[in-house]
Amino acid sequence: MTLQLPSSYPNGYWDAVQQKLKLVLEVPTLENFLEMLLELSELDRCPRSRHPSNVNKLAWVFRAHLKEDETLEKSLVQVICNLALKTEELFPGGFVKTLQASQPAILKFSATEIHCLLAHMFIGTFRCCVGGEYTKNKHAHGPFSFASRMSFLDWYAPTSFGTTDIYIHALLNLFEECFLGTNNCNDIIFERRVLEIQPDMTSCNKKLVKINVNSQGRIGDIEEVEIDFANACVGGGPSGTQEELLLGISPQALPVGILNAEPLCDNESIVITGTKKHADYKDYGLDACYTGKNMQYWDWPSRKIIAIDAIPFQDGTGDNRFMQMQEDLLKREIIKCFVGLQAAKGLGVSTGHWGCGAFGGDKEVKAIIQVIAASMADVKHTNFFAFGDETFTEQFITMMDDLYNFDVRVSDLWDILLRESKILKKPVSFKDRYDPDPYLFNKISTYLSNV
Repeated sequence: MTLQLPSSYPNGYWDAVQQKLKLVLEVPTLENFLEMLLELSELDRCPRSRHPSNVNKLAWVFRAHLKEDETLEKSLVQVICNLALKTEELFPGGFVKTLQASQPAILKFSATEIHCLLAHMFIGTFRCCVGGEYTKNKHAHGPFSFASRMSFLDWYAPTSFGTTDIYIHALLNLFEECFLGTNNCNDIIFERRVLEIQPDMTSCNKKLVKINVNSQGRIGDIEEVEIDFANACVGGGPSGTQEELLLGISPQALPVGILNAEPLCDNESIVITGTKKHADYKDYGLDACYTGKNMQYWDWPSRKIIAIDAIPFQDGTGDNRFMQMQEDLLKREIIKCFVGLQAAKGLGVSTGHWGCGAFGGDKEVKAIIQVIAASMADVKHTNFFAFGDETFTEQFITMMDDLYNFDVRVSDLWDILLRESKILKKPVSFKDRYDPDPYLFNKISTYLSNV
């Protein structure tokens, strides 16, 4: 399967795009650039597609980024346009390979090739329905649709979420580094991993991985493998989920949304290697806001992001806790974590409340699942960030200390989990259904003390 690039679109599309890009390069001002974006959005678009009525949000962020630096304004416009114009030189066939469901594969790109794809996503020249023909399976809208992942145009309107400020600044920082010649030149690698043989928890005698539980801090503060709490359709987006923030400040990772056109299967993960952070932020969710360039100094070529998608549940109530403790769903989540964490063998991993935000997962259940998967995958250690939840942190630490003291192995912990699964009753009363109190950690510690 391949992704068709704008340079190979029919009906003279590429000629029209090139003409408009070259006209802007004659007078490379922000005003001309913004006008071009609106004109490009009208070129050979699907009749059912949305397009921006204005790009005022982009104009505000762009001007704030420039800080009245006319030289930088000219340079950024030139860099973006010139990167888009390199398409035929960088991709002479007019297509790039994509990752497909159930097929393990590795795609490797130079930084310049990724920046070319990002330039097209930035100016909105990718089309979900090439030639203006309506393609239902690609056209569906929403933050996780293929159409929405092909460009950043939806970020540019004043009605977009405030978090898009962060992502636009990150892109501009990247393009600024391209102009200055300071951008890293390493390859960017996208790998789709497929687990062929399922792990056997019942006979795994491995010791439990070392878990460092942190009530404060966030994934990415420490230089180690970062877990992306992904949607099955891996990619960035306009709001402030953990995945959107992680990928949004690492714009070289954003093309994963178009290079991985099919949702992840239950035994699959995506590993992204070599991306650099180009922005920093404070707060979380829709309250997150841009604070400036990322000033960390990491071994960026070796940086790994592992994308794994959890089962979506409606919320974290007792009903869902009961569902999440069913054996088949526990196995699914362990397999999903395991296939991702295999890419982190011997390395430190940063994670947290995977699948517990919008997906409604139970924090304690998901934490135990990650302990089992990380232990089987021979991860060196895990830094778990609890996002300020002091009670969770204390109880998680206490339970892990008990597990270490009793020399509990993977098979033992899996057996305890299944025991709790079998005795856990479906909640019937209102209190039980909506009881937010901690559950699993205390149960495990109590079980160990009675052994």
